[in-house]
Amino acid sequence: MHQRLPENDMQIASQYCHKLRYAVLNRKTFFFIPLILCLWAFYASSGEAVVRSAHNSDLTCETNHGNRIRPKAFKGNLSLSRAPRLYETALLTLSLESLIDKPLKAKVRFVIPQGMFFISDNGAFVQNPALFQDISLAGKSTAQCSVAVTVVKTGNYTLQASVYIPSGRHSRTAQITQHFFAYLSVSDTQSTSNDIDEYSALLPFSFSEAVRVKPGAAKLAPPKAGLGMVVVRGTALYFDDNELRELPIRDLKVTLFDENNEFFDEVIATTYTNEQGEYYFSVKNIDREDNSKRDLYVIFSFENDALYIQDKNDRFYEFSSETVFDAQDGEWEFHLELDLQDTFRGLGVIHNTIMKAHDFLLNRVGWERDAIRIRWPANGRFSYYEMRWIGFDIDEVINIIRGDEWLSIAMYHEYGHAVMTSAYGNDPDKIPFGDYDIPHQLFTVSDRKFAMSEGWAEFMEAAVDDNALNVTGYINADIPNIESNRWWTGDVDGNGSNTHGEIVEGAVASVFWDITDTTASYDTTPSVDDDGISDMFRQLWEILTNDRPIDIIAVAKAWERRNFDSYDELELIYATHGILLRPNSPPTITITSPSEEGAVVDASYTITWVSNDKENDAYTVDLFFDTDNIPGGETEIKTMIPSGTTSFEWDTSKISDGRYYIYAIIRDTRAGENEDYSDGVLIVDHSPLSPPVVTSSTHPEQSRWYANNSPQFTLRTTPYNPKRQYSFILNGKPDTIPDTKLEKDIAENSLSFSNLPEGVWWLHIRARDNLGYWTDATNFRINIDVSKPSRVENVHWVNGKANQGGDSAPALIELAWNAADDNVSGVAKYHIQIYANPVGVKSPDISVDNLFLDITVDGNTLSKSFVMDKARTYFARVRAEDRAGLLSNWSSISDGVTVLRQHPWDVNRDNKVDIADLALLEMYFGEAELSSAGRGADVNGDGVIDILDLVLIGQHFGE
Repeated sequence: MHQRLPENDMQIASQYCHKLRYAVLNRKTFFFIPLILCLWAFYASSGEAVVRSAHNSDLTCETNHGNRIRPKAFKGNLSLSRAPRLYETALLTLSLESLIDKPLKAKVRFVIPQGMFFISDNGAFVQNPALFQDISLAGKSTAQCSVAVTVVKTGNYTLQASVYIPSGRHSRTAQITQHFFAYLSVSDTQSTSNDIDEYSALLPFSFSEAVRVKPGAAKLAPPKAGLGMVVVRGTALYFDDNELRELPIRDLKVTLFDENNEFFDEVIATTYTNEQGEYYFSVKNIDREDNSKRDLYVIFSFENDALYIQDKNDRFYEFSSETVFDAQDGEWEFHLELDLQDTFRGLGVIHNTIMKAHDFLLNRVGWERDAIRIRWPANGRFSYYEMRWIGFDIDEVINIIRGDEWLSIAMYHEYGHAVMTSAYGNDPDKIPFGDYDIPHQLFTVSDRKFAMSEGWAEFMEAAVDDNALNVTGYINADIPNIESNRWWTGDVDGNGSNTHGEIVEGAVASVFWDITDTTASYDTTPSVDDDGISDMFRQLWEILTNDRPIDIIAVAKAWERRNFDSYDELELIYATHGILLRPNSPPTITITSPSEEGAVVDASYTITWVSNDKENDAYTVDLFFDTDNIPGGETEIKTMIPSGTTSFEWDTSKISDGRYYIYAIIRDTRAGENEDYSDGVLIVDHSPLSPPVVTSSTHPEQSRWYANNSPQFTLRTTPYNPKRQYSFILNGKPDTIPDTKLEKDIAENSLSFSNLPEGVWWLHIRARDNLGYWTDATNFRINIDVSKPSRVENVHWVNGKANQGGDSAPALIELAWNAADDNVSGVAKYHIQIYANPVGVKSPDISVDNLFLDITVDGNTLSKSFVMDKARTYFARVRAEDRAGLLSNWSSISDGVTVLRQHPWDVNRDNKVDIADLALLEMYFGEAELSSAGRGADVNGDGVIDILDLVLIGQHFGE
């Protein structure tokens, strides 16, 4: 009769019993177990047995040192408010601390096993075994979310909370997940939480409620089994907490048994599930024991030629079905389903993940190692690979802690260590362990051997999925990753001081990746492989398995010795990751703009530089801006600018106002590197300060002269600032630039001077912006003249008489004078006043009543002609006015000039109308074309001397 073993239908025979487990499944065979154990003990204690232990530095059991630190999104803790007894309620709380400096929106998924329920707000049982809650966290903040739970049956329980955040990356996975666990043990008399071990929490409360494999007759199962035949088929599925769906378990061992009453249960056949998790048996339905129908059952075993999974007590994970007694001909189905409440569902993802890593090597190079033992859940805080040598035999195990079953790269990593052990012939003297034994990261500076071992394991993290983004410096960023990084410097962002990449595991991993990746590999530049080597993993594997290099330098030497292709490209890959295979002089760079004087920009600026590489290696230039000229904290402008480029047009339109240095890093293809900071700062100001606008209430117009030597100024800048600071110079030069020394004489944007000497002055003033730069200078001219011109001298009538200018025209007279002196602003104009006195007056009367004419003439004029049509005696005086509006004293009064009134009927102009005038009229009477002498006889001015002219003379005769 088929005998199931206790403790959750999971077989617990030791490894040595496991080899005979089909023979010990019946109670009658248990006497073999002590015998086998005794034989094992004898061998282990014999003098020939030598035990050697070597724990990979990833983590030693004894010290918990050397763990591989991976970036995470959160720190967290899942806890119960109390340990509830049956039907008591407790609060299950997830406390989170964000490790990311940006806001996060996440979903939290609580999962409880069978035997527990969520409690709604109204106290009702919630039938759904998984509940989601939305949660938001500010950068680097904390948050909590809680659900109420209760227990309805005794047992050990694993409670889980998973956090899902959108990846926000090129990653093939849509979200980043982290899982947190709490443990509860409930009996009839007491309950405890988080003080039971993780394995105990896996055990269900009783066997009857832990059956995962139930048989059933197939509803439809073509092709039908023939007469006397039975077909057994089914699937193996598990619920994946990352993808939140059921997935098949592939390559899982399935054994079909016929249960016997008197002797060993018969192993009818063994098979393995396919990619869809399906299996199939077709056998004759004859029970050898009594020629009746078979009593059928199946066992699903988490083992195959690549792996086997055990608990921490080295017990195998096997799940048996119920027995179908006297199975009828036809088809039967046995399905293994580790659903979302099953605490063993992690077995499915562990099994599939290790198989994927195994298949990577099998498919790429046709290689596979012996089956590796997987221990889950393991003790400790970190997963690790452990090996021990017992005599000439090696004992290996990959220890997976609770939670890491959902972290595929952790399992790829540890499997990578197991691969290296086997590839190096299981020889502890060949395997590059190294001496580093403390926590490490991708950029950790250690030693060559340690970097080789860990670098290989980290390469496996990316290689299995052919995904560079499996290995990144940050949980929420694509860059840096195994394809693009500068971890060889000893810093995650490439700002370290290390110069030997061969002692940095991330650099070694990156070299392996660049050798292996292709255009089909997944990274941030799809369909591009720019490292010069593609898909040469087979050559790398040949070196590892045959030459067994102790470090990454030895890999290159073996490559060259074996005369593999692309050695030059390999050398460049090495150099890219800070591993120099030959001497190199680093390139040089000098930033030429901004220069020492700096610059102020708004929307764009052209950065220029001079660069050179002594060996003419290709190089790239990376540009950054920084608030100081000390490396660290700079912000990227543009990277990977190729050789030969000497300038870059930087779009500053979205850069915050500020003062920035330009920082350049130049790197050649062999990891030679130099840097330079700009001598001056580049000031980005999207509202740049304009030169001050200068106005003056005392001297408003710069082209004018003012009789004021105490000018006052108002200064205005945009944007306005009542406490704006300035620098100025006041001198007689038009183009002086003030210095940058702040002046204390300016308050509230006002400036004034007192008692300045006469002359032309220039105020040169510039304003200082809050960002520290100075505007261009504003140049404002001030013209000061406080001295009046000298008195005008020698005012006289030209020739001292009236100029008659024609027989009948009014009198034309001309006044002249000597120039006045004004050595400052100069004479702008002359004021002329002419007074008309009765004819013949000798002493002038210059009263207002006699003012005949008051005019001004240009300052360059020294005479003025007047046409007078009134008979008077005229006197004149003149004074000068300078450009500042200052007036000289009036000149002396000129001598008089008399203008007699003239009438057309006084033909001979003797001031009387008599016979002489008639005689002249008679002389030209009747003429139409008059000579100049005859025009005076044309009294009425009609061009003809006729009777009309005679009438006019007659009318005034005797006057």
